[in-house]
Amino acid sequence: MSSSLIEPRVAGSPLPLLLLLIVGCTAPELESWPLDSDSRLVSSGFGPRLKSSEDARYDFHRGIDLPTPIGTPLIALEDGVVRLAGSHASYSDTVIQVAHGEGCFGQPDNCTFSGYLHVSETVVRVGDTVRAGQLLGYSGASDSGFEHLHFEMRDGSVWQQGAVNPVPWLDLHDAGPPTIHATWTETSIVIDVEVAHRDLDFEGMRAEAVDADGVVVATHPVEPAAWNRTFTHPQPEWPSPECPYASAHPEGTPYDPHIHMDDPHFHGAMIQPAPFNATSDTWAMRVSVDANLQDIDHVRVVAWDVSGGEITVSAEPSPL
Repeated sequence: MSSSLIEPRVAGSPLPLLLLLIVGCTAPELESWPLDSDSRLVSSGFGPRLKSSEDARYDFHRGIDLPTPIGTPLIALEDGVVRLAGSHASYSDTVIQVAHGEGCFGQPDNCTFSGYLHVSETVVRVGDTVRAGQLLGYSGASDSGFEHLHFEMRDGSVWQQGAVNPVPWLDLHDAGPPTIHATWTETSIVIDVEVAHRDLDFEGMRAEAVDADGVVVATHPVEPAAWNRTFTHPQPEWPSPECPYASAHPEGTPYDPHIHMDDPHFHGAMIQPAPFNATSDTWAMRVSVDANLQDIDHVRVVAWDVSGGEITVSAEPSPL
């Protein structure tokens, strides 16, 4: 394995970190951002979304999209080893992936992997050792012509099931837990989720059906990020006959990691994300959960974000 170390760079600075130290300057603090840019615009977050480049098709997005002009420098978030650089059969265009952790050039479960997609140029090679703040390459555009970086983090797996919300790794504002409003009938629960100030760190929620004695008799989880880990099957396990929804991919079905997660009505829930783009301030989503609530006294909803912020609300009975 080659080990070509390139001078680390500091976000917003054209000078190598080593040169700043030699001339006696105080080196700026490394920023946790994958672009050498002051912009913190995000046009698409992690998880359920309406894909604007495909007529608002429902899509489970396994990263975040950062609008930026072609040629913006791409920066390593952490020390690591370059695992992918260039074309790869698993990606639609040029990709850079860096493995982070001890002995993580392969695919061990204790590693994380940062991914950069829609790359116009790479300046690193597979096997290179890189440091946080180092230049990796330059941003490009997707097939639709949209100039942006798709950035993702995979935790414990290089397969798409390993994708997690990258917000905890990034320099983004935390606006606190999401805002929830919920109603219920004897057959369903409808939950509206909003996150203000572009705080794209929603993780999941659960609706709890409570009887007259205060006992939770049924729980209805809505956790798209966790579902991705369970229902996005890696290719070596395909067609995954032990999956509870294996009837959707019987023996002989071509490999499709999106077969479950790109279905808006899945796992007992209908997910309806609101449109979101780089000019939006609020991220919103409506979820309808199928449930038998005939003998229930009340319903409460607990929601949380990746930072550990949590909120509990009582659902309102919906008029018949």
